[in-house]
Amino acid sequence: MEFNTAKYNEITEKIEQCVNEYEKMNFDSSRQTLYLANGDIINIKVTKNNIPHLLGVNLDYLAQSNMFKSDADAYTRLKYFLDNSYRFSRLVIDQKKLDFDLMFSDYIDEKVESFINNIKIRTDDIQFVIKYDGEKTYQLENIPDICDYYIIRKINQDYYVLGLTRYENTTNFNPVTSRKYSNEEDFEKFVSRIAKKQEITYPYVMKVVNDGTCYKKDFYIRMSEKPSFIGKLIRNAKKYDATPAVVRDFSYTLSNLNDSRSEKENVLSVLRLLADNVKSGNVMGSEIYNDVCGEFEIPDEVLELINICNDNICNGFEADNTSYTQLHDERNALKQELKSLREELTASNSEVERLTTENAELKEQNNNYNEQMNILDEAYQKIKEIKK
Repeated sequence: MEFNTAKYNEITEKIEQCVNEYEKMNFDSSRQTLYLANGDIINIKVTKNNIPHLLGVNLDYLAQSNMFKSDADAYTRLKYFLDNSYRFSRLVIDQKKLDFDLMFSDYIDEKVESFINNIKIRTDDIQFVIKYDGEKTYQLENIPDICDYYIIRKINQDYYVLGLTRYENTTNFNPVTSRKYSNEEDFEKFVSRIAKKQEITYPYVMKVVNDGTCYKKDFYIRMSEKPSFIGKLIRNAKKYDATPAVVRDFSYTLSNLNDSRSEKENVLSVLRLLADNVKSGNVMGSEIYNDVCGEFEIPDEVLELINICNDNICNGFEADNTSYTQLHDERNALKQELKSLREELTASNSEVERLTTENAELKEQNNNYNEQMNILDEAYQKIKEIKK
């Protein structure tokens, strides 16, 4: 393909802007820790040597130019490429040593556009997090970008995907893929491929620390925000045939409710049951937690969580904003009434059976009487004939 100088300059300029932003924000000294609702903790650190891959620059191919120092690391090579982008372009145009189409990723535009948003992780725009386990599904395609976790976010109408891989069997994770999807169909195809049969969850706490700027900040999901997160999680779990995992967040909610040990144990039992119901896609009626708690009064926060989960599982109840728990109680009352009616019907059937048996006995007695009357009538007729 003919070398497109304008496109090449546009790409290199955007890459340089991303690198400058990365250095300006001192991201090399920053780490983000996500406490996921499924109980996992992931520490994310965007190191300098991650940057070329995240930006879609093919350094292995560019190394064929023999312009890099042999001992230079990935980030140093990227900076050298940007500083000498014109010289590299001449290798394509004049010397034909490099192919423009192989210098960058096929998704270079999406990677560059998503870079800043993906390294500045926020909790308020996260849709869900996919924990990928290759043993849970069989991939028919040869996919090079399989990661341990995928953070899915939505900003305005665009979807952003950040893929993470574990670093040497620790809780530290490196970002290895960064994507932006402006097309809904392409995004759906991507998520459908990686989310099926996998756990999906969300971060209920995020801690950000920057040693270079001494910045520290904790971000929590407030109770008022839980309906949105849980609702999205359950809907997406159904949509992509995935498993919602939230038990750790429920336990975290419990730790902030009450210091009484017995009350904690009761509420923890309820939350575990709720988590199991969410995971299996079943609703949780009042008779379930009443059996666990007895006379113990469940905190309003937990009841709210139960209603949130039930209402989102039963999408049919969302239109009139009716609590599923209330409807479930009404249904139980109707079931009890039906049970009573069935018992009355059984009793009525027994009475009918008794009367039927008694009627049969009376019929048999009547037949016997008729036979006797016939015999007497025959005898009477004979007596009449004899008298004649």
